[in-house]
Amino acid sequence: MEQYMKVLKSYKRMPRTLEDYLRENVKPISFPNGSIIQKKGRLCKHIYFIEKGVVAISYGERITRFKKENDFIISYYVGSGKDIKLDAPRIEALEDVTAWDFTPTLLDDVFERFVEFNQHLMIMMVKDMIPTERMNTLCREEDSPSLLYDYLRQHTPDLLTRLAPKHLASFLGVPEQVLLHMTGSNIRTPINMTRRRRKRS
Repeated sequence: MEQYMKVLKSYKRMPRTLEDYLRENVKPISFPNGSIIQKKGRLCKHIYFIEKGVVAISYGERITRFKKENDFIISYYVGSGKDIKLDAPRIEALEDVTAWDFTPTLLDDVFERFVEFNQHLMIMMVKDMIPTERMNTLCREEDSPSLLYDYLRQHTPDLLTRLAPKHLASFLGVPEQVLLHMTGSNIRTPINMTRRRRKRS
């Protein structure tokens, strides 16, 4: 069974007809390392399920979130109104990414034919929103770099070795030199304290 199907079925049971439809129509797609999956400000109406690899989600110059295996990439708007403008982020592949592509045509068709899939999508979006809101909260804290680093260490520790220093530094909101100093030091100094001392010198 495709991994995306296991994840969707863990959210909610689905009719066999819907399962068969997805198996037939959701297709694999590859994004080489460095590919731009979504340009900033341009809403991507695809939904991707990451089977292998890591992507970075950026607003402005800063990375705000990483996604990896078993995550859905969602920039999908559920609602009405053609004139609605969304602040769509930039999404970049940080490794060679293998994904499953829920195309706009497929999504339009599946929503029309299988009303049950709306519930899967809503659960998918809620699960996507929870860690995003958590990281937004951490970013507002005074010692946000240390808190964000701890969040990665607790929830996705493999990313600390998979990510390039520049990408990790962008996520933490510190200069790359500060990150290298912290990770290369035997002294467990919080990132924000290291940054403050460097500013004063």
